[in-house]
Amino acid sequence: TAGGVALIRSAKERGVRVTAEVTPHHLTLTDAWVLGALGPRPAKTSKPKGRRGSSPELSLPAWLDPTMLPPYASSTRVRPPLRTERDVEALIIALNDGTIDAIATGHSPQSRVEKECEYGIATPGISGLETALGLVLTLVHRGEMDLVNTVARLTEGPAQVLGRSPATLRPGSCADIVIFDPDRAWTVDASRFVSRGKNTPLHGQQLKGQIMLTMVGGDVAFRRGDFGRNGRSGPQTSKLSGILSTDD
Repeated sequence: TAGGVALIRSAKERGVRVTAEVTPHHLTLTDAWVLGALGPRPAKTSKPKGRRGSSPELSLPAWLDPTMLPPYASSTRVRPPLRTERDVEALIIALNDGTIDAIATGHSPQSRVEKECEYGIATPGISGLETALGLVLTLVHRGEMDLVNTVARLTEGPAQVLGRSPATLRPGSCADIVIFDPDRAWTVDASRFVSRGKNTPLHGQQLKGQIMLTMVGGDVAFRRGDFGRNGRSGPQTSKLSGILSTDD
């Protein structure tokens, strides 16, 4: 909540050793998702907002639409609960200014038995691992967050909280690498999740930004299709080009 952010900010200003994390769904979804079809439809606008709202190279993805869900869908039940727009805005500001140290997926897969029941007795949790990047990148495309800072909060932030050295691309470093396409649009299909937990309120929603390859310790742990196996014809450009430098 905005109140929680204020407490953390105050503690850090007083020198208290405290860390904070936030999940992608708490950064992007509000209590309107609980209302689902009973709530107002999201405004259709082409004007980016936020810190980089004047950047012409940033195109907006399709707006997420909570009215696609039935009212009180158990997939929206999470702990802490989804909050108001004001709370979400406070979380984004806190992530940008360093009050919040890391983005954590909050991955909480649940079985159908635990979710296909009345809202009040459904087990809280969202299966968030496979939608985390695309969901957070909606904030980058909308101009509310910087790409470099976002990637750092997803990678360096958790490592530093755990007291581990962040991964690098320097020769001799452990090859823990994620390659993603920030402009790749895709539709969430919970039935295709690798996780056994299919519990997500994002089924049928369009996201922009998808992981193409993951390496852990130099071994390929995940590859999307034939990515990296076949040569590409000609250079590929991104609408986000220029935001990252070769030194990042």
